[in-house]
Amino acid sequence: MRNLLALSALAFAAACSHSVDTAGAPSFGVSVATLQTEQTVPGAVSNEPPEGSGAVGALAQERYQSGQTRALLPTTTSSANPSSN
Repeated sequence: MRNLLALSALAFAAACSHSVDTAGAPSFGVSVATLQTEQTVPGAVSNEPPEGSGAVGALAQERYQSGQTRALLPTTTSSANPSSN
């Protein structure tokens, strides 16, 4: 039993004292930055204001107040075929 305990302690000590070869490996920050640039999809560049800027909503409100809105398309919730009437 002592031999088994001594052998396992020796194996544990040998495993913990082994040097890890990281000479060719990049540091953690460099590897994360490289992965981010590899996985990033560049967005389309436009001179238009972004969708959430309020410009689109302001134009819609202006059209509504001046009466320049389009009529709504008719909609139904029926699943019947409208051409069979």
